[in-house]
Amino acid sequence: MIEQKGLAVFNKAVAETITRAVCTINGKDYTLPIKSVTVEGATFKVNIYLDDTLSGTVTNTKLYDKDGNLLIQRQDVVPKPEEKNLLVVFQLELREVAL
Repeated sequence: MIEQKGLAVFNKAVAETITRAVCTINGKDYTLPIKSVTVEGATFKVNIYLDDTLSGTVTNTKLYDKDGNLLIQRQDVVPKPEEKNLLVVFQLELREVAL
């Protein structure tokens, strides 16, 4: 079982490792900051916020570390109207696996 202290350590590590997101909107890449990293039990959520200055079709979202390494990417096809905001969420689950 992963202890609460262990979850806190992993949460801090995830929050400090993932430093930026890149969203592809209408074929153009936009670099965005990470809005927040939250943890509920062993589930981590990385939130990226697209405000009303961006619009079009989101086709790819990538998460990078401070050294520019691509960590996670997800291909989506999500319309982002100018008059609405969009929250893109990556959900990661930490699991202990017995071998």
